[in-house]
Amino acid sequence: MVNTTVTTPGQLDVDIVRNANKRDPALLREQRFLRKLLADDHNAAAFQRFLTEQRLSSHVLVIGQKPLD
Repeated sequence: MVNTTVTTPGQLDVDIVRNANKRDPALLREQRFLRKLLADDHNAAAFQRFLTEQRLSSHVLVIGQKPLD
């Protein structure tokens, strides 16, 4: 691959954990900090921005181009 770009857009991390916790509240039973952080929309959004800015997102976007020859 040429012209390969790797980015971590980081848009889904918090939503995935929040939705998983809604389905199974026992998931974060012993994670008081995360429960409090994710319970508030403002704090959850700020945490997602932090993950994105620090390139800590678990989601990755890879763009590459097959060589022409």
